[in-house]
Amino acid sequence: MKTLALVPVFNESTTIIQVLMDLEGFVDDILLVNDGSSDESENLIRKWMADGHHNAELVTLKRNSGYSRATLTGFALVEERIKKKQLGKNDIVVTIDGDGQHKPSDIPVLKEYLQEDDLALVRTRRQFEKYSKYKRLGNKFMSSTVSIIAGQRCFDAQSGFLLMRASTIRPLLQYATGYRYSICDEFAVILPRLGYKVSDEHLSEVLYFRSNTRISDVIINLTFSFIALLRVKLRIRSTTTPRLKIRKRFRERRRKTA
Repeated sequence: MKTLALVPVFNESTTIIQVLMDLEGFVDDILLVNDGSSDESENLIRKWMADGHHNAELVTLKRNSGYSRATLTGFALVEERIKKKQLGKNDIVVTIDGDGQHKPSDIPVLKEYLQEDDLALVRTRRQFEKYSKYKRLGNKFMSSTVSIIAGQRCFDAQSGFLLMRASTIRPLLQYATGYRYSICDEFAVILPRLGYKVSDEHLSEVLYFRSNTRISDVIINLTFSFIALLRVKLRIRSTTTPRLKIRKRFRERRRKTA
């Protein structure tokens, strides 16, 4: 069973190489989506790839499109790999942030959990000891509200550390809209409403606290969560590759085979 890590990157020059080094021992392939970074992230990644550390692919978007759109672009590229038989539907796709908040060493436990419970997706439930009281209350409110929309209890709807079967990529692409940071909340709604078995009971340590979300993002995320519910209920699907216009959204694509 192959494991692919999808890493959205935006101005992560101080952390991205360590994240990649930590990922090496737990995944087979790495797909990086550089969301128009203005720092040295892209150059550092290129150098790391040239050093032959791992099978990796770097996609650079022409401009910053936001976390959600970068993630959906990565998912569309994963879907291309599935169509080309480079990735099987029962293979594993991991999404993990490039800022070093998450622990790649959790991946084997998450894989075991996914397989033993026959899950479609495992969403890590973050430990919030390092988070501010404001952030903890906000997460609790958001997760409780998304739980109602999803029809399933969500303990941490905003977690970006996900492990899923590749077969879930297509429905997520079909029903997700994605704006700013809404994508994780949308995923928390789409799969349960489609009847997929999902869990976020696994606790994962967060190495440090960093948040770029604003109060306006609460409104945005809840709005797009509700839109995701309507799209599932009404079966309003989007085509994958044409909708994202992948070929127009990035200026170069490089792969290094170790």
